[in-house]
Order: sequence, then C-alpha cells, then structure tokens
Amino acid sequence: MKRDIMNGIILSLVLVLSNTVGADDHQQAFKMPGGLETFACKFKEGRDLDDLLVAASHWSLWAESNFDVDYNAWVLTPRFFGPSMPDIDFVWLGAANTIVDLGKTNDIMMSKGQKHYKKFSAIADCNVQEEWMYQAIRFDPNNEASKTGALDFHFCTFNDAKNPNNKQMLQDATAGFQKAVAATDAQYAHFRWWPLTGVEANGQFDFVEVMAADSMTTRASNLMEFWGLMGEWQSLNESVRQCRSFGTATFIAVK
Repeated sequence: MKRDIMNGIILSLVLVLSNTVGADDHQQAFKMPGGLETFACKFKEGRDLDDLLVAASHWSLWAESNFDVDYNAWVLTPRFFGPSMPDIDFVWLGAANTIVDLGKTNDIMMSKGQKHYKKFSAIADCNVQEEWMYQAIRFDPNNEASKTGALDFHFCTFNDAKNPNNKQMLQDATAGFQKAVAATDAQYAHFRWWPLTGVEANGQFDFVEVMAADSMTTRASNLMEFWGLMGEWQSLNESVRQCRSFGTATFIAVK
C-alpha cells in the first residue's frame, strides 16, 4: 500500500524548476526529462514536522556547498486522499534538472553526507524509495517559485499500451489543451511523471499528471477554470488516454 501512494504523490513541487525556462518558451515544454527521487516516511515516536524542518535546514546549508549540480527538495503532506491512503506522515521529494544530475547528488550523499542520513533516520523511517523522470508541460504564468502550496495528482493510462504512437498522440493532445488553457485565468504549473526504479504501478497508471498551485485558494480557482474546459479535454484526449484523480498534498520547500 505504501508504494501506491508514492505512485501518485510525488510530484511536482517543482515550481522552482519553472524558473529555469521562460514561460513562453513552448519549444522547451517537451525537452528531455529531469530526475526525481522520493521517500515515503513515517515519523518516529516523539518526532514531528518541526524536527524534520530543522534537520532539513542544516542539510540544505551543507548541500549548497557540496552539490555541484542543481537539486531542489520539498516535504509533501497528504491532504485529500481516499480510504486506501497508506499510513505515512510525509514524502520527501528531490528534483534535479537531469537524471544524470540526480545520480551525481546520490554519489555525493553516499560519499560525504552520511551524517545527514543519520540525522534524518533518527527522525523518521522512510521504507519506500523511488526514482522517476519528469517533463515540464506548463509553467506558472507568473514564472515565480513558491515556498508552499498544493499539488494535485492524476493517474493516467494509455488506451492501447502497445500503440507505438502513444507519446506523440499524447504530446499533440497536450499541446491542443494548453492552447485552450492559455485563454483562461488558471495559475498553475503542470508536470508529467514517468516511473523508473522502485515504482510499482500495479496496472494503475502508465504516467502521472501533477498540477502545482501556490495555495489551496489558487488550486480551487483552477478547478473552476478546468470545469469549463472539460469538454475540450475529453475531445482531445479520449482517443489516447484515460485519467482519474488520485489525491492532493500540500508542500513546503526545504531547498
């Protein structure tokens, strides 16, 4: 069950990554994906979020002087989920601009960061660890990073998993819908996550769509905008994929 939540929860606090490319640079929307790592965790007895944030602040200072590539991190807390929600307290999400950069940060943590591993291990047990790739689909029109906010996760499956044209059809449908969204007041970043090592989809999805907003209020306003575009979305996507809502999490940026 713990793996089921990670299959949807990771995702996209990468509002910070929206600063790396201009919001109007459509050619960058489907560039090579970046790398993500996630840790699903439960606090040890007597420990809580305050303890985690203190340890994360110490680690962040250390990482700034030891990592030689960009790496951002967030703490996710489950907010809206169904009864199948596993018994976890938070998810650590780390993101790098490329999967190779993510590998570099792992090497540095293993060779130099053991003291921080020990500090985190004293606060929580993180028994599920997964690796993903992400694509930036839409950047926040304000092109600003947010330290806190909300994420919505959607599980998606291809109608015909064996169709070699799936990804091109998906890209075309996504581009068409983004044109429709551009005419609204929606304020969000959109990322697409592809499973890699450790992810057990169990037939629930082929990829995950993640929508990031800077607050629960902005998220609610976006939902109203999307409601008016539901027919447009269905006409563009029904031939290639089906999606269902998985849940919502709030996030705090720690690096």
